[in-house]
Amino acid sequence: MDIRYYFSIFFRRIKEIAAIAIVFSLITTLFSVFLVPQSFTSTVVATIASQRPENIDYRDQTINETLKGADTMSETVQGWTKSPGFYNKLEDASGETGFSVTVRTQEKQNLLAEIKADSETLAQKVSDTFITVLNDELKEYNKEANNSFVIAWSSSSISEDSKDIKVLLVVSLIVGLVLAILAFYLYEYLFGICSFRNQPEKILGVKSVDTLKKSYKKKDLKYLKAYLKNLDKDYRLGGVGFKIKDFDDKIEDVLDREYKKNLLSKAEILGKTDINLVVFVKLGSTKIEDLKKLIAVYKGDISLVLVN
Repeated sequence: MDIRYYFSIFFRRIKEIAAIAIVFSLITTLFSVFLVPQSFTSTVVATIASQRPENIDYRDQTINETLKGADTMSETVQGWTKSPGFYNKLEDASGETGFSVTVRTQEKQNLLAEIKADSETLAQKVSDTFITVLNDELKEYNKEANNSFVIAWSSSSISEDSKDIKVLLVVSLIVGLVLAILAFYLYEYLFGICSFRNQPEKILGVKSVDTLKKSYKKKDLKYLKAYLKNLDKDYRLGGVGFKIKDFDDKIEDVLDREYKKNLLSKAEILGKTDINLVVFVKLGSTKIEDLKKLIAVYKGDISLVLVN
């Protein structure tokens, strides 16, 4: 199916979709600003280094390799922090929960940790505990691997997370638009409503001769009027399962022909084959089942006009 068909739902219901998206955006933004708790981020920077033994002999290859290992040790420590066990130790040591920790390497020997919490006090406490737990992990590693890595320097700073209202509005507006389009598509699908032009064309077995907008003007009917004049049979006009305010008078005035509001209620088409039935189908309103009923009782020629 042509992807443009899906955009037809958007343009057909643009007012309703826009209203839903705006309301959704405002509610989401107000909820985020006033009801979502303020959060704080503590940024911790730690430098991993290897202690130099006294009377170091730089000609000793083993010692040189150990010193160079400090450059890559930060990546190893970063891996530790991704372990659930490390996070559990952090919770146990701090006696707190309800925080998150992300760690990445910065330069060769530096670690950058971001700790998010709901209060400044909690963020500071977890930051201090993070350094303590990291030191303990390094001591255990040194003991097992016979190394001498330590946290040579560390610092932390806490900032209040800002809420960018403009970003919230834009993102929630986009999400609202997508949800509204999906909701209307799902509604039309579940209730068996014609959403796309190929649906009535397939059921009636004809291509549409014209497509009118809901807010069309009388001049937009000139092509349809010319088409009807060239029909070699008498014809009947009618809609299937819908009415539009002022729609009937406009049709009758321009086409000089009585317009039947609902073809299914007109017994005159039953068994008729000597007329051309001009069927108006409104996308987003006409039901698929009504079209199937129509085609079941009428076997003559059909001309299809879409109202989008």
